[in-house]
Amino acid sequence: MKILITGASGFIGQHLCQYILSLNHTIHAVSRYPQTDDTPIIWHQIDLANPESLHHLLTQIQPDLIYHLAGLTRGSLPELMTANVLHSEYLFTAVAQTCPQARLLVLGSAASYGFVTPNETPIPETAPLRPLSPYGLSKATQDMLADQYARRYNLQIIRGRLFNVTGPGEPPTQVIAAIAQKLIHCEQTNQSTLKTGNLQAYRDFLHVRTAAQLIYQLGLQGTIREVYNICSGQATQIETLINILIKGATHPITLAPEPKTQQLSWDVPISVGDPSKIQKLTASLPPNLSLVTAVEQVLLEWRHKMKDNFT
Repeated sequence: MKILITGASGFIGQHLCQYILSLNHTIHAVSRYPQTDDTPIIWHQIDLANPESLHHLLTQIQPDLIYHLAGLTRGSLPELMTANVLHSEYLFTAVAQTCPQARLLVLGSAASYGFVTPNETPIPETAPLRPLSPYGLSKATQDMLADQYARRYNLQIIRGRLFNVTGPGEPPTQVIAAIAQKLIHCEQTNQSTLKTGNLQAYRDFLHVRTAAQLIYQLGLQGTIREVYNICSGQATQIETLINILIKGATHPITLAPEPKTQQLSWDVPISVGDPSKIQKLTASLPPNLSLVTAVEQVLLEWRHKMKDNFT
């Protein structure tokens, strides 16, 4: 089976590639930047902003299965809409014109749900989309665009809405890695206080390797035109995970609230998904890997990365 992955060099993309390689499929991976590794992955340096390059690539490869993971998580609204919506439209159009028989998993986000009250959790796929953040708005728009293309052009599109993930490879734009970096800086400078934003919120976390397996199975077995939550169904307070980082510190460190970043206008107190729909597809998969292990892996990885930067 020929599989094409956009965003393959990203956090989740790397783990998805590793999992698919273990299954002996052929991977064609798309990245804006040159990639070199010693794996059998076939890399294609393609900018999704170039519709002609996409059209040529898909015509050449004729993939059986496409995982669309590329996009932005941070930036201005115009930047987010361009990367997450316009570039997705280019991909959907190219698929419609060159390989409409291919299955296409579009990886969305729980940020599309946005405003949710505690009595509305766990969030089902039928919940209204009320995005609060610019990122959530761009992903909700991408989600609706994917559904439109599936219905209008009869494309084999499945939509996934991914909740929070953590684990090795987590970038500093995400909460666990960001605080791990701050903690390591405290270690290196012998500080005893770590300033943080809002840690009281509850989120639905998956180990990134578990998420990669679920994403793969969803692309393979998900029902066309359906949408699936990719989540654990368990609410974990962010402070609980940060305390795992604190326990792993090389000297005692105390958390201190930073008023300027304590509460964003688009922060919701709780976001936990209903996983029952995807669980029916993936009943044979192992349970979610340990979040404690995931957080410890993030800390060890960033400690290794930052040790050479400290002078």
